[in-house]
Amino acid sequence: MVYKLERLHEIFNAKSIIITSGYRCSKHDIAVGGNGSGQHTRGNAADITIYGQDGKPIDTRYIACVAQDIGFTGIGRISNTSIHVDTRPGKVWYGDETVKEPVNGTTNTITDDYHKYYGIPKIKL
Repeated sequence: MVYKLERLHEIFNAKSIIITSGYRCSKHDIAVGGNGSGQHTRGNAADITIYGQDGKPIDTRYIACVAQDIGFTGIGRISNTSIHVDTRPGKVWYGDETVKEPVNGTTNTITDDYHKYYGIPKIKL
């Protein structure tokens, strides 16, 4: 997890990455809308904002694409400036909480490829 966060920092030449939520106990996870046993409670997740050298938050559509490319297995846009990333084992989950209605049934999984979903070309890493 930490290696992948450091990789995001490097790729975006970030001024900083702020973790707004990391590990959560089950009680707190439920209090903030989780199910009490998600990736935050396992120490596999972080909600982050990445700031560029200009001090402005980087658009999470671009972060989602790069996070996918470097191997985060759970990614969910929270807003234009905040994103959830995790290293869940097994099935990949790519969501977008900025979309009010679930796009793909009730799973909240919106895509299997953020580049296609957002129309953002891959960059050479």
